[in-house]
Amino acid sequence: MHVLSNRREGVVLGFFWVVVVAVTGMTGYRLVTGGESSRQVHAQEEAARALENKLARLEAAVRAEPGNLRNLVALGDAYLDARQTRQALAVFQRAETVAPDDPHVLSDLGTLYQGLGRYDDAIAKFTRVVQVAPDRLGARYHLGMIYQYNKGDSATALAIFRDLLDRNPDPRLAEAVRAEIGKIEGEHGEE
Repeated sequence: MHVLSNRREGVVLGFFWVVVVAVTGMTGYRLVTGGESSRQVHAQEEAARALENKLARLEAAVRAEPGNLRNLVALGDAYLDARQTRQALAVFQRAETVAPDDPHVLSDLGTLYQGLGRYDDAIAKFTRVVQVAPDRLGARYHLGMIYQYNKGDSATALAIFRDLLDRNPDPRLAEAVRAEIGKIEGEHGEE
């Protein structure tokens, strides 16, 4: 009987340890996966604080030197990073008064106008980029996209895209342009 009692105790004790190990493993898993979420949240909070600090420094720099193009562009880009579109637009408009032919300023204004649905303004800015910096092929791509999808002018878009391809863009841009040409030709036949 004493042996049987030891076996029962052994089975109960073994079962107990299996349960302890399983619960410990599940708790550890929850801590680790919860820890990942916590770390992600912490990293996002740190990035937001860093961006706020950057914005504050750049705003102070622009107040100190209102005509400094580099500070204006950096502030506008920081506002874009913070998804503060209206503030970015105001800063880039100020930057344009300082440097009316700066391709970076014109491109960012074009992108902002495009995002706001101000397509004629966007076309004007991207057209100016093409004039002052013909190597900025992204401006041509944006022009083609606006003409195709916002102005409904497939013929102009196709001409822009074909011209862009003739300028040997990087492979990713070339692939995107070929896809757009394929869509236009598929919808309207070879024009």
